[in-house]
Order: sequence, then structure tokens, then C-alpha cells
Amino acid sequence: MVKQHNSIINKGLKKGLGLMLASICLIGCDSITSGYDDFIENSANEIDNSSQLTSVQADTSDEGSVMESSTDDFIDTRLVPEQSMVENALLAKEEITIDEQVFSLSQNFIQKQQAFEVSVDTITMFEVEEFDESLDSEFNFSTNKGSIVLLHATITNTSDETFYFPIEELRLSYPGAIIQNYPSAQLYPMESGNLAQILLANSGEMAPQTAVEGYLVYGIGREETEEILDLGSFYLTVVPPRQSLNEIVGLGSNPLGDELPLYLPINDENGQQLLLNTTYIQDRLTTEWWGNKEIIASEDLNASISTDDDVKITLLRAEVSAFTPHKSYEDAFQYFNYGQVIVSIEYEVTNNSKNDLLPIDGRASLVINGDEISDDYVLINEMYGKTLKPGDSYKVVKTFALDKMTYADYWQGEDIYISINVPTVEDSTGESSETSETLSDEESVSEDLLAEEVLEETKIEYYADFVWSPSYQFFVDEAFELIPWSERENIQESEFDEDEEIDIDENSDEE
Repeated sequence: MVKQHNSIINKGLKKGLGLMLASICLIGCDSITSGYDDFIENSANEIDNSSQLTSVQADTSDEGSVMESSTDDFIDTRLVPEQSMVENALLAKEEITIDEQVFSLSQNFIQKQQAFEVSVDTITMFEVEEFDESLDSEFNFSTNKGSIVLLHATITNTSDETFYFPIEELRLSYPGAIIQNYPSAQLYPMESGNLAQILLANSGEMAPQTAVEGYLVYGIGREETEEILDLGSFYLTVVPPRQSLNEIVGLGSNPLGDELPLYLPINDENGQQLLLNTTYIQDRLTTEWWGNKEIIASEDLNASISTDDDVKITLLRAEVSAFTPHKSYEDAFQYFNYGQVIVSIEYEVTNNSKNDLLPIDGRASLVINGDEISDDYVLINEMYGKTLKPGDSYKVVKTFALDKMTYADYWQGEDIYISINVPTVEDSTGESSETSETLSDEESVSEDLLAEEVLEETKIEYYADFVWSPSYQFFVDEAFELIPWSERENIQESEFDEDEEIDIDENSDEE
């Protein structure tokens, strides 16, 4: 009954909207804005408030997939207008003089986390020539110049639980920025379609498997605009949702996800690179865009191992890449004189045991040609200490930084042995504080040693070992450049011939 009721109202809305637009198309942008807003206000009251969001089936099986959506999929008491209508209303806003459109792109940039997704499918940037004094704070008190960024975004709850998304924390920034820009209610030119207002009206509440879409507008000062244009990109700071309204807003990490940047382009070159980044394993180098990868080998594996206590570890993906850091991150790789090769793995831990697990605290290691390499804790995306309860699953990414010369000489072309361990949450018990005070120093030390021995004996960890035989796409040559793997034999034969000639020449000299 509810679906049929909403369908009838939507048809009425569309028909009425078409008649309204036809009748006012000669009046001008100001009249369009006010007339459209009045129409939305009257029509929205007819829609059942209990049907603000339409349930969607979120596909999380393909990390590189592009989420397709339309305005018909999401029904809200405030209809989301077309992009062109929002842009026209923005251009007609009396308090702002917009000079020109700097950049526009319609591509889907998406960030997927444990329980939710944030996607931006339209990016438009306008240069602002001047603005009213009442809007000074919206442009970081710039000297009457700046820019406006208009985004069309979608938030999706991919979990089976209700959460509260902090849309007001979706801040716009860039590396080295002093100021972060918040979504602006004053700059948004219409009464409908403001994503921040849509979510805040319901305290950010989102039911399981639902999505909500709308527009976000950010005002940027002149100096910040110049920095962003020079970089060719900016990012949104994505903060994980709250599980209840009692939780503190803006925590950097919780079971639903972590605070991570979603990078967005302001030129076509960066747009292509950032779209390519969405196809890679989302390690820290990729999500925080420390630099660019060139894939040497990559494979979807989906290999599972179950322990005796029903803890299943599934190796989902693995990739090997040559990595070139951006200038601001070069110091992090200063000891790799010949460059670096990055190995990243993504695996899922499914806890069917009776124990609480610590999936992120576990370690991973590689063995290549007899050499063991441990995962790099600096390159981890998530916070340690997250607990995985019985019956739940969690995806983990681990990253390894390899010296490019050592890789070229000893490791490329070899099988990669992958070892993963998952520890449990340990409940340590001991003497009460009153009892410990009566012990001598010597007795106290003995008690501590005994406790450590008992803890070591009762410590539970789960292990899984995999062997990956990569299908290599590229080969690192003696100049540390990538060449197609199929051409490696020609280079190796050429090097062998050169060595043979050197040996012949040396023998001739000796004679």
C-alpha cells in the first residue's frame, strides 16, 4: 500500500512540475527559483513521511564497480532537482557574482568502508567574482573573491543496522590546508535537494540497506582556491557514522569505519588517475593518495582457510605495483634509493568462534625466494584495537614496502607465500590491588613472571598460510623501469650475450 501511494504522488509531482516549468520559463531565473521552491513545499506535504528513503540493494561484491542510481530510487519529502536547475539558481543568486565555470565532471568517485559508502558523481567548480558581506564567513573571510564547489553525492548504508551519518562533518580540504570548509546552507540556492538538510532533519538516521542523495555546496576563499587549482584536486574528509545518537560525533574510528579522505579532481588528468585508483586495493597509499601506482601483478583470489575453531580467513585480492610518491611523501621512502615496489593484500576474517578477535592487530608476512618481509604498520589505514564479535566479518588490508633493486634482483617472477595471523581479545585477571600491596618486591616480580607465563600458555591466535603465483604483467629491468613481461626474455638474452662478450674479451687480453 505504501509503495502504491508513493507512486501515485510521484506521478502527480512530475506532471505538476512539468506544467509549472512550462508556465514560468519566460519569467527568469529568480522566479523559477521561488516558484519551484513554493511548489516543492506544497507538494512535499502530501508525501508520506514514513517513506523518506527507498530501500536499495547495495552490491559490495565488486570493489571496482560503479554504483548506478537515479532520482526515482530515492524518495524524500524534499524532491532532489536536476543539476541544471541548481546551477541556474546558483547563478541567479543576488548575493553572489559568478564569473565562470572553472571545471565540471560527471564521473562516479566512491569510497567503500565496512558499513557504508560515500559516492560523488558530479563535480562543478565556479569562480566567484564578488559576494555580499553577509557571506564573508562562507568564503573564509577572503577579500571578495573565491570559488564555489557544487557536488552531487550519495550516502549508502550497506550494513544490516541503523546508523547516524554525520553529514555536517563531510569537510572539504586539501594537503597542507590550514582551514577546512564545511557544507554551506547559506550558499545552497534552493529549498530542496540539500543533502545536509535532508539528513540533519532526521538526525542523520539511515535505515539498513538504504541510500539518500542530494547536493552539497562549499564556499572556498581566494587563496584556498588557488592552492586547489594548483594541486588539481581536493578531498572530502569522510567520518564514520555513529551507531547511536549518544556517541560523540567525529570519532576517527569505530566498528563501522574510519576517518578517511575521498579525493576528487579539478582537472581531467587527475580525474583519470583517481578513477584508476578506485580499482586498486584501498591501502593507505591509495586512499590518502601518497603517489601513483603502476600495477605489476594483480589478482582476485577468494581463497579461504578455516581453523579448527571456525575462524575463516579469506584472501580476497593481492597486487604488486611500482610506486612513485608525490613530492610531499618522498621522505617516507628516503631509504629506498632505487625506488620501491608495493605489495598489498586484502583479506576477510569471519568469526564463527566463541572468542572476540582483533583482526587489525594481527600481523601478516610474505616469504619471497626465502626472504621474509613483514607488513608495514605505517601504511595501515585503520586503527588498532577494533573487536570482531562472534558471527561478524571484517575486511583488512595489509601493505608491504619492498626495495625496488632487491625486488628486481631476487624477488620478481617468484611465488609469494603469505602468512596471516589473527589474535584474540585476552581477558587478563590478577590479584586485587589490596593483595598486591602486601607482597614484597621480590614476590611481586615472581607474580608478574608467573602471570606472563600463564598468559603465554593460554594465548590464542589463528593462522592461515597461502601461496600466490602471480601472473606478472610487467618486468623491472636493470634501469628499474617497467617493461611488458613478454619482453623480458629478449632483455635477459641480450644481457647474457653482453656478459659472454666481456668474458671473451677478457680471455683474449690474457692471451
